[in-house]
Amino acid sequence: MYLYAACRILDDSTNQLSIYVDEIVNGQMKEALGGDYSKYRWIIKAKNENTGEYVNKIVDDIKANGIELLFLNTIELNGYYMKLVSRTACAKVLTIININNWFNRGWRLNLGSLVKRWQARSILDRVDAISVMERNLENHIREHNYFTKLIFNLPFSIYEEADTKCEKKRSFVVPGNIEEKRRDYNIVIDAFQEVIGKDREVELYLLGVPVGDYGKSIIDRCEQLVAQGARIRTYRSFVDEGLFAREVLSSIAIISPIRVETVFDGISETYGKTKATGCVFDAIKYAKVGIFPEDLTVPAEIESSIIKYKGKNDLVNIMNKLLKDEKFLKEQAQNAINNSLKYSVNNIRPKVFSLIKDMFKLKAEKRGGG
Repeated sequence: MYLYAACRILDDSTNQLSIYVDEIVNGQMKEALGGDYSKYRWIIKAKNENTGEYVNKIVDDIKANGIELLFLNTIELNGYYMKLVSRTACAKVLTIININNWFNRGWRLNLGSLVKRWQARSILDRVDAISVMERNLENHIREHNYFTKLIFNLPFSIYEEADTKCEKKRSFVVPGNIEEKRRDYNIVIDAFQEVIGKDREVELYLLGVPVGDYGKSIIDRCEQLVAQGARIRTYRSFVDEGLFAREVLSSIAIISPIRVETVFDGISETYGKTKATGCVFDAIKYAKVGIFPEDLTVPAEIESSIIKYKGKNDLVNIMNKLLKDEKFLKEQAQNAINNSLKYSVNNIRPKVFSLIKDMFKLKAEKRGGG
């Protein structure tokens, strides 16, 4: 969870974190943080409170408590962010999830699109920095000269020592909902069928719920193979965090047959270039080898533990090599641990706090006309 990672990184025991959330996220954070939950100020949006009222509450709280730095987490572009950035004097960092939605909307001749284009530019002009979840997204922004101010890298997930005592299985896992527009599950099942032709002990776990007719068809196909003796586990309801973690940690590798090109709010986005993808952060959080499509760009920090495939035959060969070549598997598994350590709080926090220091310095110079 992004907010959990941000709390761990920004909490250096010398500052006070005030966190603005709704009741659902508050419940999730209470469970995730455990005893540390009480360390922070929680300003919670009530069920009967509309968004406009809650934004006013946030603005008043920022002013009343002398908040010096505001991290704004965005999913989609809307006018409430404009109110927050225009009515608060503190330093502001805007989290960008979908780069093209903010920087490359293009020109569409309808009022809604023109308003969002104006809002994006106005908000970006008023913040002191932005934050993205992967270094390669920052590289894309810099290459296209979209943003010239400071750019933070606050990852969606951090690495905290994985449970190395969990039972190890000869299994592969595919995280995420079974949704046609997101992933190509048929290529994984096709490859798995070939692998189990020679090794019936291998297992496949689809750690997500089916979405629509496509999702149902994938579940049906898996159940037909199970009836023939294949070891495939699927779920028709939400996979809770504990079960998800156990199965990922027990596995040999994470497979993500992600469709790299996607659309958000009518704007094209590319996973790995203009939008971060969860499979990368699952690999980081659980220190696992990743098997991803060739056209997915991953952060340079984890390249040595990510194996790319071009098609089904490649995927079959990779799975077989990990199953049969113990030395190769151990090397890849160690690479995954070494790479995940780069995403520990102790490694990330100094970089983030250095940028915060630079940001306040630049803000002071601008205020003083320097």
